[in-house]
Amino acid sequence: MSTIDTKTSKKSIETSSIVQKKEKTEDALDNYTHKILVNLHPRILSFLAFIFPLSIGVIILIIFIMQGRWSNYLPTISETGTEYPNDSFFAISMGMGSFTTGFCLFAHALYVSHYCKTTKLVNIILFILASTSSLGIAGLGFFSIHLDHTHHFMFAFMGFVSILLFEFVSWKNNDKTSNEIQRTRIISLMFAVFGLFLFGGLDWYLSHRRNTTITACGEYILLYFMMYIIYTYHHELGSVNIYIVLL
Repeated sequence: MSTIDTKTSKKSIETSSIVQKKEKTEDALDNYTHKILVNLHPRILSFLAFIFPLSIGVIILIIFIMQGRWSNYLPTISETGTEYPNDSFFAISMGMGSFTTGFCLFAHALYVSHYCKTTKLVNIILFILASTSSLGIAGLGFFSIHLDHTHHFMFAFMGFVSILLFEFVSWKNNDKTSNEIQRTRIISLMFAVFGLFLFGGLDWYLSHRRNTTITACGEYILLYFMMYIIYTYHHELGSVNIYIVLL
Protein backbone atom coordinates (compact mmCIF):
# COMPACT_ATOMS: atom_id res chain seq x y z
CA MET A 1 0.00 0.00 0.00
CA SER A 2 2.83 2.38 0.85
CA THR A 3 4.55 1.55 -2.45
CA ILE A 4 1.43 2.54 -4.39
CA ASP A 5 1.15 5.75 -2.40
CA THR A 6 4.79 6.57 -3.13
CA LYS A 7 4.34 6.02 -6.87
CA THR A 8 1.17 8.10 -6.84
CA SER A 9 2.89 10.93 -5.00
CA LYS A 10 5.80 10.87 -7.46
CA LYS A 11 3.41 11.06 -10.41
CA SER A 12 1.52 13.92 -8.80
CA ILE A 13 4.78 15.80 -8.20
CA GLU A 14 5.85 15.29 -11.83
CA THR A 15 2.42 16.39 -13.06
CA SER A 16 2.46 19.50 -10.90
CA SER A 17 5.96 20.41 -12.11
CA ILE A 18 4.83 20.06 -15.73
CA VAL A 19 1.82 22.26 -15.03
CA GLN A 20 4.04 24.86 -13.38
CA LYS A 21 6.40 24.88 -16.37
CA LYS A 22 3.48 25.32 -18.76
CA GLU A 23 2.18 28.20 -16.66
CA LYS A 24 5.62 29.84 -16.70
CA THR A 25 5.76 29.45 -20.48
CA GLU A 26 2.32 30.98 -20.88
CA ASP A 27 3.26 33.86 -18.57
CA ALA A 28 6.42 34.47 -20.59
CA LEU A 29 4.46 34.46 -23.85
CA ASP A 30 2.00 36.98 -22.42
CA ASN A 31 4.81 39.53 -22.52
CA TYR A 32 4.79 39.24 -26.32
CA THR A 33 1.06 39.45 -26.97
CA HIS A 34 1.55 42.29 -29.44
CA LYS A 35 4.49 40.64 -31.19
CA ILE A 36 4.67 38.06 -33.96
CA LEU A 37 5.85 34.73 -32.55
CA VAL A 38 7.20 31.98 -34.79
CA ASN A 39 7.23 28.57 -33.14
CA LEU A 40 10.24 26.56 -34.32
CA HIS A 41 9.58 22.85 -34.21
CA PRO A 42 12.61 21.05 -32.70
CA ARG A 43 12.32 18.17 -35.16
CA ILE A 44 12.67 20.55 -38.11
CA LEU A 45 15.65 22.28 -36.52
CA SER A 46 17.42 19.03 -35.73
CA PHE A 47 16.72 17.72 -39.24
CA LEU A 48 18.17 20.88 -40.78
CA ALA A 49 21.27 20.53 -38.60
CA PHE A 50 21.59 16.92 -39.77
CA ILE A 51 21.08 17.42 -43.49
CA PHE A 52 22.76 20.81 -43.94
CA PRO A 53 26.48 19.79 -43.85
CA LEU A 54 25.90 16.78 -46.11
CA SER A 55 23.92 18.90 -48.57
CA ILE A 56 26.69 21.48 -48.71
CA GLY A 57 29.25 18.75 -49.35
CA VAL A 58 27.24 17.36 -52.26
CA ILE A 59 26.51 20.80 -53.76
CA ILE A 60 30.10 21.99 -53.79
CA LEU A 61 31.22 18.58 -55.10
CA ILE A 62 28.86 19.01 -58.06
CA ILE A 63 30.22 22.52 -58.70
CA PHE A 64 33.75 21.11 -58.33
CA ILE A 65 33.03 18.55 -61.06
CA MET A 66 31.31 21.11 -63.31
CA GLN A 67 34.43 23.29 -63.10
CA GLY A 68 36.43 20.44 -64.61
CA ARG A 69 38.52 19.91 -61.50
CA TRP A 70 37.74 16.19 -61.12
CA SER A 71 40.95 14.11 -61.12
CA ASN A 72 39.68 10.52 -60.83
CA TYR A 73 39.48 10.48 -57.04
CA LEU A 74 36.91 11.56 -54.46
CA PRO A 75 38.07 14.88 -52.98
CA THR A 76 37.44 15.92 -49.41
CA ILE A 77 34.82 18.57 -48.73
CA SER A 78 37.61 20.96 -47.77
CA GLU A 79 39.29 20.47 -51.14
CA THR A 80 36.07 21.05 -53.06
CA GLY A 81 35.56 24.22 -51.02
CA THR A 82 38.50 25.99 -52.66
CA GLU A 83 38.53 28.48 -55.53
CA TYR A 84 35.67 30.74 -56.55
CA PRO A 85 32.71 30.38 -56.09
CA ASN A 86 33.08 27.36 -53.82
CA ASP A 87 35.34 29.12 -51.32
CA SER A 88 32.79 31.85 -50.60
CA PHE A 89 29.89 29.41 -50.57
CA PHE A 90 31.79 27.06 -48.26
CA ALA A 91 32.66 29.85 -45.80
CA ILE A 92 29.09 31.16 -45.62
CA SER A 93 27.68 27.65 -45.31
CA MET A 94 30.02 26.73 -42.47
CA GLY A 95 28.99 29.90 -40.67
CA MET A 96 25.34 28.92 -41.00
CA GLY A 97 26.16 25.33 -40.05
CA SER A 98 27.91 26.48 -36.89
CA PHE A 99 24.68 28.23 -35.90
CA THR A 100 22.31 25.32 -36.60
CA THR A 101 24.59 22.76 -34.98
CA GLY A 102 25.43 24.96 -32.01
CA PHE A 103 21.77 25.81 -31.48
CA CYS A 104 20.77 22.14 -31.28
CA LEU A 105 23.67 21.32 -28.98
CA PHE A 106 22.88 24.21 -26.65
CA ALA A 107 19.20 23.24 -26.60
CA HIS A 108 20.09 19.64 -25.78
CA ALA A 109 22.54 20.78 -23.11
CA LEU A 110 19.72 22.79 -21.54
CA TYR A 111 17.50 19.71 -21.61
CA VAL A 112 20.13 17.52 -19.97
CA SER A 113 20.89 20.12 -17.30
CA HIS A 114 17.20 20.61 -16.44
CA TYR A 115 15.71 17.13 -16.77
CA CYS A 116 18.55 14.66 -16.16
CA LYS A 117 20.43 13.81 -13.00
CA THR A 118 23.75 15.45 -13.73
CA THR A 119 26.38 17.37 -11.84
CA LYS A 120 27.21 21.02 -12.32
CA LEU A 121 30.55 20.01 -13.82
CA VAL A 122 28.85 17.90 -16.51
CA ASN A 123 26.55 20.78 -17.41
CA ILE A 124 29.50 23.16 -17.71
CA ILE A 125 31.37 20.67 -19.90
CA LEU A 126 28.37 20.32 -22.22
CA PHE A 127 28.03 24.07 -22.68
CA ILE A 128 31.77 24.46 -23.27
CA LEU A 129 31.74 21.68 -25.89
CA ALA A 130 28.71 23.22 -27.59
CA SER A 131 30.59 26.53 -27.78
CA THR A 132 33.85 25.07 -29.07
CA SER A 133 32.00 23.01 -31.68
CA SER A 134 30.34 26.13 -33.09
CA LEU A 135 33.63 28.01 -33.07
CA GLY A 136 35.41 25.11 -34.76
CA ILE A 137 32.86 24.78 -37.56
CA ALA A 138 32.89 28.52 -38.22
CA GLY A 139 36.69 28.64 -38.28
CA LEU A 140 36.79 25.62 -40.57
CA GLY A 141 34.90 27.59 -43.19
CA PHE A 142 36.78 30.86 -42.94
CA PHE A 143 40.28 29.35 -43.05
CA SER A 144 40.47 27.69 -46.45
CA ILE A 145 42.64 24.60 -46.66
CA HIS A 146 44.73 25.88 -49.58
CA LEU A 147 45.39 29.27 -47.96
CA ASP A 148 45.85 28.38 -44.29
CA HIS A 149 46.31 24.64 -43.93
CA THR A 150 47.27 24.75 -40.23
CA HIS A 151 44.32 26.77 -38.95
CA HIS A 152 41.90 24.90 -41.20
CA PHE A 153 42.77 21.55 -39.63
CA MET A 154 43.01 23.06 -36.15
CA PHE A 155 39.43 24.33 -36.35
CA ALA A 156 38.25 21.12 -38.05
CA PHE A 157 39.71 19.08 -35.19
CA MET A 158 38.17 21.43 -32.63
CA GLY A 159 34.72 21.30 -34.20
CA PHE A 160 34.47 17.58 -34.92
CA VAL A 161 36.03 16.36 -31.68
CA SER A 162 33.93 18.79 -29.61
CA ILE A 163 30.72 17.47 -31.18
CA LEU A 164 31.75 13.84 -30.64
CA LEU A 165 32.71 14.51 -27.02
CA PHE A 166 29.44 16.38 -26.48
CA GLU A 167 27.48 13.46 -27.88
CA PHE A 168 29.32 10.99 -25.66
CA VAL A 169 28.96 13.06 -22.48
CA SER A 170 25.26 13.71 -23.11
CA TRP A 171 24.70 10.02 -23.91
CA LYS A 172 26.46 9.00 -20.72
CA ASN A 173 24.45 11.37 -18.52
CA ASN A 174 21.03 11.12 -20.16
CA ASP A 175 18.81 8.95 -17.98
CA LYS A 176 15.48 10.05 -19.45
CA THR A 177 15.73 8.69 -22.99
CA SER A 178 14.65 5.20 -24.02
CA ASN A 179 17.24 2.44 -24.30
CA GLU A 180 16.48 2.03 -28.00
CA ILE A 181 17.38 5.63 -28.81
CA GLN A 182 20.43 5.50 -26.57
CA ARG A 183 21.56 2.32 -28.32
CA THR A 184 21.14 3.99 -31.70
CA ARG A 185 23.22 6.93 -30.53
CA ILE A 186 26.14 4.93 -29.20
CA ILE A 187 26.27 2.80 -32.37
CA SER A 188 26.16 5.94 -34.51
CA LEU A 189 28.88 7.45 -32.34
CA MET A 190 31.12 4.44 -32.92
CA PHE A 191 30.63 4.75 -36.69
CA ALA A 192 31.38 8.48 -36.45
CA VAL A 193 34.62 7.81 -34.56
CA PHE A 194 35.54 5.24 -37.20
CA GLY A 195 34.92 7.90 -39.85
CA LEU A 196 37.13 10.34 -37.94
CA PHE A 197 39.81 7.64 -37.82
CA LEU A 198 39.67 7.27 -41.60
CA PHE A 199 39.44 11.01 -42.12
CA GLY A 200 42.42 12.18 -40.14
CA GLY A 201 44.07 9.38 -38.26
CA LEU A 202 45.69 7.16 -40.85
CA ASP A 203 48.42 7.28 -43.43
CA TRP A 204 47.59 4.51 -45.84
CA TYR A 205 50.93 4.45 -47.72
CA LEU A 206 48.95 4.36 -50.94
CA SER A 207 48.82 6.67 -53.91
CA HIS A 208 47.62 10.23 -53.35
CA ARG A 209 44.35 9.55 -55.13
CA ARG A 210 43.54 6.48 -53.06
CA ASN A 211 44.57 8.16 -49.82
CA THR A 212 42.38 11.16 -50.55
CA THR A 213 39.44 8.95 -51.55
CA ILE A 214 39.66 7.01 -48.27
CA THR A 215 39.96 10.27 -46.34
CA ALA A 216 36.92 11.71 -48.12
CA CYS A 217 34.88 8.57 -47.44
CA GLY A 218 35.83 8.84 -43.78
CA GLU A 219 34.73 12.47 -43.76
CA TYR A 220 31.30 11.63 -45.16
CA ILE A 221 30.89 8.72 -42.72
CA LEU A 222 31.87 11.02 -39.86
CA LEU A 223 29.46 13.75 -40.93
CA TYR A 224 26.52 11.43 -41.50
CA PHE A 225 26.61 9.57 -38.19
CA MET A 226 27.79 12.53 -36.12
CA MET A 227 24.97 14.74 -37.38
CA TYR A 228 22.43 11.91 -37.24
CA ILE A 229 22.90 11.80 -33.47
CA ILE A 230 22.02 15.50 -33.37
CA TYR A 231 18.90 14.71 -35.39
CA THR A 232 17.82 12.19 -32.73
CA TYR A 233 17.84 14.98 -30.15
CA HIS A 234 14.37 15.95 -31.34
CA HIS A 235 13.04 13.13 -29.13
CA GLU A 236 13.96 15.17 -26.06
CA LEU A 237 13.54 18.62 -27.54
CA GLY A 238 9.92 17.89 -28.37
CA SER A 239 9.10 19.09 -24.85
CA VAL A 240 10.94 22.37 -25.41
CA ASN A 241 9.12 25.41 -26.79
CA ILE A 242 11.33 27.48 -29.09
CA TYR A 243 10.05 30.80 -30.36
CA ILE A 244 11.45 33.57 -32.52
CA VAL A 245 10.04 37.00 -31.74
CA LEU A 246 9.56 39.15 -34.83
CA LEU A 247 9.52 42.79 -33.77
